[in-house]
Amino acid sequence: MAGVPVGSPTVAQEAKEPESQAVTQEGEETDTLDKSVTAPQETKEVRLLAKPEESKPKEQGKKRYAMAPIRWGGRITETVRLERHTQATHAGPDAGSGKSWSEVVNKQTAEVHASTYYLHPYIARMDVRLGVNSSKSNKNDTNVNGINQTSSSRDNNLFGNGIISVFSQSRFPFEMEFGVEGDRTNGESATNNVAIKHLDMVQSYFTRDGLSSYAGNYQFVSSDISNLGALSRNNRDNTINTSSWNGRYNTLTPEQTIKVKIKLNERVTNTLLNTSKRTDDVTVEERYFPQESLWAFHSFANLNWFSDNNSFSHYLLANTAATWQPESEEIPLFVNGNIHLFKQLTVTNNDAAVPVSVNASQSLGGNIGARYIFSKNLSANASGSVTRTNKNEVQSLDTTQQAFAIYQSDAAKIWKNSSYSWHANGGANNSSVSGIHDRNIFAGVGHGLSVPFDITISGEKAKLRTQINQSLTANFGQTTFDDKTALNAAAGTNQNRGNYIKLDNEGKVILPPFGFGIQHKQMGENGRISPLGASAVLSLRDVRRFGDNPSHTTTLSLSTAEKSNATYAREGITLNATLGSSQKNGKSTIFFAGSAIADYYKRRVFNVRGLDYKVHFNISREMGSDTTTAYTKFPWEFNQGLVYKIGMNEVSLTNSFYDKDGVKNASLWLLFRAWRDIGYF
Repeated sequence: MAGVPVGSPTVAQEAKEPESQAVTQEGEETDTLDKSVTAPQETKEVRLLAKPEESKPKEQGKKRYAMAPIRWGGRITETVRLERHTQATHAGPDAGSGKSWSEVVNKQTAEVHASTYYLHPYIARMDVRLGVNSSKSNKNDTNVNGINQTSSSRDNNLFGNGIISVFSQSRFPFEMEFGVEGDRTNGESATNNVAIKHLDMVQSYFTRDGLSSYAGNYQFVSSDISNLGALSRNNRDNTINTSSWNGRYNTLTPEQTIKVKIKLNERVTNTLLNTSKRTDDVTVEERYFPQESLWAFHSFANLNWFSDNNSFSHYLLANTAATWQPESEEIPLFVNGNIHLFKQLTVTNNDAAVPVSVNASQSLGGNIGARYIFSKNLSANASGSVTRTNKNEVQSLDTTQQAFAIYQSDAAKIWKNSSYSWHANGGANNSSVSGIHDRNIFAGVGHGLSVPFDITISGEKAKLRTQINQSLTANFGQTTFDDKTALNAAAGTNQNRGNYIKLDNEGKVILPPFGFGIQHKQMGENGRISPLGASAVLSLRDVRRFGDNPSHTTTLSLSTAEKSNATYAREGITLNATLGSSQKNGKSTIFFAGSAIADYYKRRVFNVRGLDYKVHFNISREMGSDTTTAYTKFPWEFNQGLVYKIGMNEVSLTNSFYDKDGVKNASLWLLFRAWRDIGYF
């Protein structure tokens, strides 16, 4: 090689290359010109021989259809029910009447449940349940005179419900729910035969930014109630229909929230009372929170029209409330105010549609209040209001002013965990309402002692707390009547009224809610722990009033509650009772009010799997009940049931007793039910 000296790097590199590599490179250079012509043809022939199916062109744009999956199932039920009822009325206009009847009902029920969708969840979803009942009953009635009447009947009816949802994940979803349900669709024991038809359709729309929404809704509910021979005057066959159109609008911004609700053509028809009512209602609510401001506004407006068989009325209510506090956190001042407007017109007609009375009223007013916290113990409040009222063209101006202060001391430790505290308050009121001017000043002091005790219940620790509170209140007032007011013979003069001193003594024993466990060995080899919670408050209060309207009242009250969070342990007792005596104007009265509710549930009675027992008892008396009434002074109800359920078979025995509304009742039900499921149900 000319120009290259022997032993140079180039020569050395060429000398290192093997002969086979040189031949390969020459072959690659020789074949370069032939590859562009021969290689594609040879490759195509090889592929045709190896995979002839790949040479077929793919079909483009061909649509494939398939049916939406349907999840379905069915249930067939056979029910036999034996009932016996005895009722007697001992109070009211029907006193002395009575009735007893027995009935045997044989019922067959078939249900089909199906659900499907189309491009779920974006297009449509449907869930439908349809069933048919066929029942035959044989009834034997006996009235108070001992006359028997027998009858038999067959009842066939359809029931079911369904939900159709379209575009549920879009900004304009639609949903419709419909159904026919009632006591006749199951085999449970009941004193009423209720059939309910309902239809509910909702169309919604959401804006693209998601801050606003619209909705339109139609509702219809029809309830047919057939009482099974009850003697109570309040329980008779009845049909109630309710229908309404509803609209909603909501919008939200960083500073403002607006809600609008419209209910039009809401109609309620009661065939038992032969009444028809219609209500149209529009409600607007706004909340406004200006940014970088400690102001807050809440406005509300309601416009309502109402009409029934004999009257018509409409009213307008609008108010705006505002709150404010200084920007400086060192000034603990809170101010609130309110402005309101109310207008109402009521027209009452007789059967001849001639107006009997027309009442029109209007009031416009406002109030303002402020609270200042001087310290964690001392705070003061002041408020005032003014309202102008026009009722049937008679105008009046009503004003009120009030100011008071409260001091609450810190709890001082006496011994161990015991604490003592005291409080004081004082203020003044001034009001002028309908020509009557009331002025009074008041003051009060009080103190209390709290002593806790540690106790153990069912192996769990609890803290029993006792409290002793005492307060003394004094009030001195004066009432002035205007000359225009005929409420008092001494119109235009001043009278001292409401001057009294009241001493209030109260002692409490409080058992706060605590947890403890009850072991249910029948639930397993080692049993399970049922978490229960219990609380109780026992209070004795003595109130004495001296001065105007002197009185003396002593009250003993007890309130207990027990609750279980376990589904298999529903035992519990709830007791609320008030027993006391009052003395006023030389007359003494003993009063009692309260209620007691007891529930007990036991699984695996006699250690038999599937055999359960439950009891419910309820007795009550309302405060202020008329002791001269002929009705039961202590209405009560007791029912119990024994249920045996194994597989798809169920047998139950239930009885019920009650005495309320002047009616005594005793009922017994024996039920056998067997069912079989097909597919998914």
